[in-house]
Amino acid sequence: MLYLRISFIIFISIIAALGINAQNSKNPKKWTLNTKISNTQEEVFIVVEQMPLFPTCETVGLSNAEKKLCSFEALDKYVAKRIGFDKDDNGKLIEGVYLVSFIIDKNGKTSDITLERPIENCDYCNEELLQIFNKMPAWIPGRQRNRKVNVLYKYVVKIGQK
Repeated sequence: MLYLRISFIIFISIIAALGINAQNSKNPKKWTLNTKISNTQEEVFIVVEQMPLFPTCETVGLSNAEKKLCSFEALDKYVAKRIGFDKDDNGKLIEGVYLVSFIIDKNGKTSDITLERPIENCDYCNEELLQIFNKMPAWIPGRQRNRKVNVLYKYVVKIGQK
């Protein structure tokens, strides 16, 4: 009976070790840049009364919905104009949908840029995406109760799709 218990413990230990190694090999590099807000206790909102606006979208006379749509379209144009890659490290065409999250801080600057869904097999592509969002012009900050606040923004980058 002791032999069975020892065998069982060894078996479980081996399975656990294999599971940890498999899990570690599936955990790709964390793609994050400019993490200034996540290292503080500052509050970050997801939805606010007035969402941040891309710099060209605070046109007088537009409704909030029109300003929001303008921001989406302006951001799409900004990102599409700056993506300078179409192939991964293996020469394969990149096609897909990739998720980027970032915070637009109280000053309108982007920070805590994270590739939630990075491009596989293309480190330089991921670095370029991070830089595109890091070098973005200052936004008009989001507001909650008439004060500027930090707002988490998630953006889908579509590559190779029409």
